[in-house]
Amino acid sequence: MWHRDCSRTCIRGEPDLIYNRLADSLDESRATNARLEADQSLARTIQARLEQERRAIARELHDELGQSITAVRSIAGAILQRSAEQPGIHGSAQAILAMTGHMQDGVHAILQRLRRDAPAAHERVEDTLQAYCALWASHHEGIELRCAIEPLGETQGAPLDDGVGLALLRVLQESLTNVARHARARTVEVRIGLRREGVDRDGQAEIEVEVRDDGRGLGAQPTPGRHGLAGMRERLAELHGRLELLSPPDGGLCVRARLPQPVPVT
Repeated sequence: MWHRDCSRTCIRGEPDLIYNRLADSLDESRATNARLEADQSLARTIQARLEQERRAIARELHDELGQSITAVRSIAGAILQRSAEQPGIHGSAQAILAMTGHMQDGVHAILQRLRRDAPAAHERVEDTLQAYCALWASHHEGIELRCAIEPLGETQGAPLDDGVGLALLRVLQESLTNVARHARARTVEVRIGLRREGVDRDGQAEIEVEVRDDGRGLGAQPTPGRHGLAGMRERLAELHGRLELLSPPDGGLCVRARLPQPVPVT
């Protein structure tokens, strides 16, 4: 009789086990898809920035080097016309004209390569982070997401270093993935901005990422390396940043990452 009851209990528990596995697999697939889309967005941001640099280099080549070569050719041409009876000077002028002609051809070829068609739009890191929050919310409709992201450059619109942008995105991704997988939360708040109080003696502000949920928290003694914490700490440490895990009085978990604000790329 006991064996029969045990068999019934085991059979009854199997659907729950299968359901839980399917749910975990679905959450993992959603998180992977969200990461891929965010990575593509960041890649587009980096590519746009590279293209912006290419266009700036092309302008410098055309306006500075190109015009200087043209000026040298004009001077050499004038010398050539007036040195017919001076073979030495005449030959040097011809050599200068030939050499600057090759230089012009080289500059023209470089400009052609630099000025290939490129996307004109430039997406800021802040926009990429905002887009990831929207993407995550669309995959986890059962969790209310409140997202507030402030401009992170010295002035609004100033782009950040790509390494910093990638670190911010990774911290946001890992924190929200943990909320979906482990927190059992109903609400999560994301705040990203500049923190100026307590800045260092050089007056450098910090970029702060804070992800706070109302779930079950991390536990009394979290396992080292659990939930991607070690990876987040290592990535932040490379940029002289730090990671904090806080337990708010009203429950849940607050993940807070801070790193020095770099000099904006101009």
